[in-house]
Amino acid sequence: RFRVLGQYAAVYVTRGQGEFHSPSTGVVPVRAGEAMLLFPREPHHYGSRAGWQTQWIVWNGPDAERLEALGYLGPQTAVVPDPLGAVEEAFTALAGIMAREDLAAVLERKTLVLTMLLRLHQSSRSIGRRPGADQLMRQAVAYLAREYASQIPVDELARRFKLSPTHFRRLFKE
Repeated sequence: RFRVLGQYAAVYVTRGQGEFHSPSTGVVPVRAGEAMLLFPREPHHYGSRAGWQTQWIVWNGPDAERLEALGYLGPQTAVVPDPLGAVEEAFTALAGIMAREDLAAVLERKTLVLTMLLRLHQSSRSIGRRPGADQLMRQAVAYLAREYASQIPVDELARRFKLSPTHFRRLFKE
């Protein structure tokens, strides 16, 4: 059964696997090392039949809404790989300062959440990339290192790796 949380949340799966379901995504498998992003107005359901362990971070406010409006977050990308453990790292750091209410702690909490969201956004951008893109770019860097004395135009590099110049630039920048 779907539910609406009413605020933003990152649910990090530390152990086990399950499924996430929303109208925007349909059913998406979720494994350890991935984060589910929940949105205030987006109905969702998730769970595990075999059991799992999760960590939660919840936030709200106008900054969160602005980030969503700007496209850093979105219900269409609700399950995000978290290979660097951004949610787990933020969860651990937040646990140490949640009881404090001084101005520094408020700013620390906000900084931790924003850093986590940036890292998740960067990770989510890699979801739609062509398989092997990272390997292809490693090959391009190795080629450039071998040919460092040559001035190789981007068009020539792109052609060498069977990509359009625009796509090559985007992958290389990422």
